[in-house]
Amino acid sequence: ASFVYPPLTTICQPMLEMGVLAVKMLLKIIEEGEFNQRKVILSPKLIVRESCKNR
Repeated sequence: ASFVYPPLTTICQPMLEMGVLAVKMLLKIIEEGEFNQRKVILSPKLIVRESCKNR
């Protein structure tokens, strides 16, 4: 976003949390042979910059 004017509003994905959960899921599959949880919901963070202002 530092190359664009105005700076763009964006979403920050929880990459570390995604990685940790992926490893936990894989370990459960390895240890138990299955993983029954179908959906994992993680909350992204909205980073409001100059491209999206309050009006």
